[in-house]
Amino acid sequence: MAPSVPEDFFAVIATAWNTAHFASMQKCAHKFYFIQDFEPWFYPMGEMYLNAEASYRYELNPITIGRWLSKKVEPYYSHEVPYCDFGVSDIYILRRNKI
Repeated sequence: MAPSVPEDFFAVIATAWNTAHFASMQKCAHKFYFIQDFEPWFYPMGEMYLNAEASYRYELNPITIGRWLSKKVEPYYSHEVPYCDFGVSDIYILRRNKI
């Protein structure tokens, strides 16, 4: 028997291309794919590239990080892909003392 999440789970979220198939096979009410990069580019053209690219064709609701990625993967979907902006904390900004 293949692993699965309980049917009463509210949602399942794929976070990498190799988790998308698992997420798409679950019976929970909501299925999402949090796309954090264009993962086919991690590989030379071949089986791994094509598998990563195929992950955008599963029946999952995509959400990307960053607008550019939303636009990059939209051709794989029949609708606009929502995105969230990159999180940035101002604690990493160099602050100079005013003289």
